[in-house]
Amino acid sequence: MDVVIYRAKGSGGYLYDMSLNPRVDYEILKRTRKINRMDIISDPIPFEKGEELLRRIYGKSSILGRIVSSESLFINNIFKKHNIKRVEIRVSDGFTLPPLEDISRVEEFIVGKIITLDRLLDFHDKMNISYHEITDIIQALYCERRIKMVPAVKRIRNKRVCFLCSRESCGGCCYGFKDDDILLYAADNYNLDTPRRIEIKKRKLSDVVKNAGERFKAFVNSRKDLAFIWTAPNSFEYDVLLEGIGDVIRKGRKVLYITSNSLIFEVKEGLRSMLKGARIDSTDGFFQNFRELDVAICSYNDYPCFYKAFDLVILDERYSFIEKPLANIYFLGERAAKERGKFVNITCCPTRSNRKIFKGSPEMIEIPVSPVRNPIPEPRMITSRFLEGNDPFIPPMVMDVIKWAMNQNSRIIIFVPDEEGIHRIYYYLTAMEGIERDIVDISTDRKKTPFMAFKKGECKILISTDFKDTLHIMEDVNVIVMYSNHPAYRVDTLVNMAAMAVMHDKRNIGEVVFVSSDESEAMSLAKSTIRGLNKLAWEKGYIKR
Repeated sequence: MDVVIYRAKGSGGYLYDMSLNPRVDYEILKRTRKINRMDIISDPIPFEKGEELLRRIYGKSSILGRIVSSESLFINNIFKKHNIKRVEIRVSDGFTLPPLEDISRVEEFIVGKIITLDRLLDFHDKMNISYHEITDIIQALYCERRIKMVPAVKRIRNKRVCFLCSRESCGGCCYGFKDDDILLYAADNYNLDTPRRIEIKKRKLSDVVKNAGERFKAFVNSRKDLAFIWTAPNSFEYDVLLEGIGDVIRKGRKVLYITSNSLIFEVKEGLRSMLKGARIDSTDGFFQNFRELDVAICSYNDYPCFYKAFDLVILDERYSFIEKPLANIYFLGERAAKERGKFVNITCCPTRSNRKIFKGSPEMIEIPVSPVRNPIPEPRMITSRFLEGNDPFIPPMVMDVIKWAMNQNSRIIIFVPDEEGIHRIYYYLTAMEGIERDIVDISTDRKKTPFMAFKKGECKILISTDFKDTLHIMEDVNVIVMYSNHPAYRVDTLVNMAAMAVMHDKRNIGEVVFVSSDESEAMSLAKSTIRGLNKLAWEKGYIKR
C-alpha cells in the first residue's frame, strides 16, 4: 500500500511525516500539535521509500515527527535525489475520525504482535468494520504513536534485511511476508493484572530434576534474561519449569510456551493439571485473547509473531524433530519477551545457529540423563557404498546386530526416511534373510496398529518412517537408523532415536547403529552431542554406578 508525504505547519516550523490518509493526521495534529495548515507534497509512493525520505529529512539520530525550523532547499534536494515529484495539495479539515471504541478494538488486535497491514485489512469483516475505516484507524494509531509501521524488508548497506529476523532476506519468507509488506506492531510492556493465587501440584522428583527446577526458579527471579536448558531426550516433562512459571504467574505476569503442533494439547493438559488456578490455553494470537491468559501455548509452525508481550518465553525444542519449525524461530521467540522479560530455550542440541541470539553468558541448566539414569548409547557408524545402489541391501555387520537382538529376545526398531526405504528393508529381511514375516511389521504416520503390537512385544522387528515413534518410552529396544545420512535426519532426530535404547533394563542398554553410504555432518554432531551429554552426566554423578 502506498503512502504520501505531508508537510504540516505549526507555530515553531514544519512537521513532515507519511500517511495513508492525511486528513486523519490533520484532525489529530490540530488538537495535539497546534497545526494550522497541512499540505501533501508527494505523489503516492511505496512505504519503504517514504520511510527513507523521512530518515533523510530528520537524520538517522533525530526523532521522527519533531518540528523542523524552516522549509529549506534541503527538502527539495532530497526529493530530487530520490526522483520523487514534488506537489502542493492542501489538506482540507472537517474530517470525522473513527469512533474511539473502534480504534481501541483495532489497537487491541495489534498490541503484543507483529502483523501485516494487508492481513489486518482482511479481518475487517470479522471485526465488523469497513475496509476504509480500518485504514483510517491504523493511520490514527500511527499518528498518535500508539503503534509503529515498518517495511517488512528494508535496504541496509546494499542488503535487503528482514525486520522479523534482523537477517538478510531469504526471498520466500516462511511466514508468508512479502518484501513490500507493511508491518504493524506495538509492545505490550505493561502488567495490569493483579497478583494471582495458584497451587502447584506436588510430585516426587529425582535429585536431577529437583536441582534443575531450583536453578530454573533462581533464573526466573534473577537479573539474567537468557537461559539454555540442555536436556537429554525424555529427561522430564514439565516438572523443571513449574516453580519458575508459578512465580511468574503469582506476580500477575504472563508466560508464552512454544512447542510442537503435535504436542499442544498434551502440554496444555499437563500444565493445567499441575498449576491449579492458572489460566492456561492454546492461542493463535488473533481472535483468542492471549492477554487474558497466564500461560499461552502456541506451535512453531503457527506462530503468531508476538512482540514484547510476555514476561517469560519458553521455546521448547525437544520435539522439534517431529515437524520442521519455522526458520529463525529463535529470533522471533526472543522478540516475544518484554523489555525486562526472559527467554528460555529447551533443547537437546544447543547448536551454533540458536546460540547466536545469546549475547554474553546465558544461564546454562543441564539435565543430561533420563529418569532411569542410564547413559545414551553412543551409536556405531557403519558405512557401505552398496547402499547407494537400487538393490535392497543391509550390511552384514548390521545383520549381525539384528540376529543377536533376536537371539536375546530383544526388540529392534529400524528407522528409514521414506516409504521406498520401508519396502527395500522389509524385502531384504523377509525374502533375502528369511526372517519370518509375522515378526516383522511396518509403522507409518497413517498406520499405527503395528506399532502398538511392537510395544506389547507381539512384533519383534518394526520398520518405521514415523519419527513420533521415538516419543514412546519402551524397555528392551535396539535402534537401527538406515540411510542415516539422508537430509530427513537432523541432529536432534538422530539423538532422539538413539535415546530410545536407554530404557533397556536395570543394567544394560540397547544397541544403536547408524547405517549409511558415508558419514554426514548430522551423524557426527549427533554422536558428539550424545558423548557430551554422557560426559556431563558422569561428571555430575548422575549415572548409575
